[in-house]
Amino acid sequence: MLNFLVTSAINDSERRFQELIGTIESVWKRSPLSTIHIVETSLVRPKESLLEALPHRVVLVGLWGADWIRQAHNQNLPIGFVQNAIEIHALQLMMDEAFYYDRVYKLSGRYQVTDDFDPDSHEHDKYTFVHPRRTGFSMDQVGTEGMLMTRLFGMPKSKCQELKSVLEKIEKEHWQRWLSGKVYDIEHGLYAHIDKTNCQFLDKIGVRGRIGHLETIVED
Repeated sequence: MLNFLVTSAINDSERRFQELIGTIESVWKRSPLSTIHIVETSLVRPKESLLEALPHRVVLVGLWGADWIRQAHNQNLPIGFVQNAIEIHALQLMMDEAFYYDRVYKLSGRYQVTDDFDPDSHEHDKYTFVHPRRTGFSMDQVGTEGMLMTRLFGMPKSKCQELKSVLEKIEKEHWQRWLSGKVYDIEHGLYAHIDKTNCQFLDKIGVRGRIGHLETIVED
């Protein structure tokens, strides 16, 4: 049995809500007894009709409207900055959660787990990522040559506090780079700061969905 930590920002979008329902259904199709925490980071509280339509089995963590969410939106920076600033901080907060089971998977709420998802093959004491990707930005812009994709990744519960410390470093660097006219995100930060000897890398991790505010469908 597994824990899934699903990041979401419905913002009263029916489309985003339906994508989130697809995320939940894909998890329970392949791991029926898993727990799912929905980390909802909308700018304002989503409509009650949407919240009430969520399955009762999910654990809803309502972070909407927090000062740090408003601060990210108020920076007059591109949506890529806003989304990453919110996700990085939300994941830090969730690393203090008392998860039920020994294995935790972070999954973005626009994505679905596919039949390639095989947790039995994942090393129980390591982080699990798809193989790193090369960045499309210069070293001057992001300070690293690679990225660890965060659509879906796993870790043992015992590494939650370690990851929280890594995320704190990433958050600081994320704000510094964007406010100095450069770019950065959680995926560059994980590649730069996580101990790769404690990582298992896969050709396919088993996830498919839409990239952020774009229409592009990707699969890892």
